[in-house]
Amino acid sequence: MVICPHCQIGFHPRFQVCPRCGNYQVPAEEYAQFLKSQIVVEIESGCSVRDVEQMLVDGGFSECEATELVAQHARRGKRRTRTRGFGRLVVGGLALLLSVPAYFILKIVAIGLFLFGCFALPSGLYSLITGRDSGIAPPDFVQGLLDAKRWIK
Repeated sequence: MVICPHCQIGFHPRFQVCPRCGNYQVPAEEYAQFLKSQIVVEIESGCSVRDVEQMLVDGGFSECEATELVAQHARRGKRRTRTRGFGRLVVGGLALLLSVPAYFILKIVAIGLFLFGCFALPSGLYSLITGRDSGIAPPDFVQGLLDAKRWIK
């Protein structure tokens, strides 16, 4: 948050100027930091690399800097997606394995585990190989299952 010295309100750096008085302009360093944080958001939301680079160039970065920043964040995003894909692959495989003994205990649980495994296993394999989310299984749910900090206090 940036605070305008004229009207004493806080506003987000994306506005570039104070929305109330219009006299105060966001410092270039804070706006550049905001643009750097937007790179990940834009890439993960599906914007093309060229559009994100153009957004950075319009924000005051040179073309070389923009290309390097976008490439760096795209690699990081693919690595994160592959990691989630591996987690989905493991959880899907475990669900399929656990569905066999669960069939003899409680059939409805076995069917649920089997169906979940049938979706999570190929989805995880696709994400692991390509570095893109497949959209078959919800990645946030599986990521929540694997988040150790959430379960260990």
